[in-house]
Amino acid sequence: MARILLAVVLLSLFSCCVDWEVDEALETNDPKACEKIEYDYGRDDCFSNFGAKLNDPKMCYRVVENYKRTSCLTKIAASTKTVALCGDISTSDDTGRNLCVTKVAEAAGDAGLCDDLDDYPRIQCIRSVASALGDESICLKIDYGGSRDECYKRLAGDKQDPSLCEKVSTEKGKYWCRAAAGASPSGTTVTTVAGNLPPTDPAAGGFDPEDPDSGIGGTF
Repeated sequence: MARILLAVVLLSLFSCCVDWEVDEALETNDPKACEKIEYDYGRDDCFSNFGAKLNDPKMCYRVVENYKRTSCLTKIAASTKTVALCGDISTSDDTGRNLCVTKVAEAAGDAGLCDDLDDYPRIQCIRSVASALGDESICLKIDYGGSRDECYKRLAGDKQDPSLCEKVSTEKGKYWCRAAAGASPSGTTVTTVAGNLPPTDPAAGGFDPEDPDSGIGGTF
């Protein structure tokens, strides 16, 4: 037990020292100061911080750790609205690339950028842009009914506007949409709808195996 406590203390001291080196380098406003940091993760943090501060992707390319490099490039891509930078993220990191494109699309307010993504990541991207802009018309870019309904439900919840639920294609979907918007199934604003049960008729909102969000339910 004593050895474990000692290891924790030493690790904490080590982390503090590295953090201090990073802070000191950042205060110089000179990225070359990062090169003087001995340990990789400290240098990574230093170059990543300078990259975001200066909007300079060359700093990101100095980062060794993949997820930190991805984060660095994503921040700059979103800040400068430069989707091409997302292409510099490792081809093995699909999730990172998708998130990068989504963040740029949100920042630029351009759901058209989502079209470069495949299938569900594209749907998630479109929904994110719709939420960022508060514009339900963007949901129409989604082909699948359930996923489009989920887009309307999220906006209804964001805006607390149950009128948007009328755009949802199924009665079951409208039920959960109104709940997300703080209204009862009849459209009356309430504190909770926990005592009500959703429609159970399969015709009211069945599941489409090609549409991950079909038959949307009670997960808000």
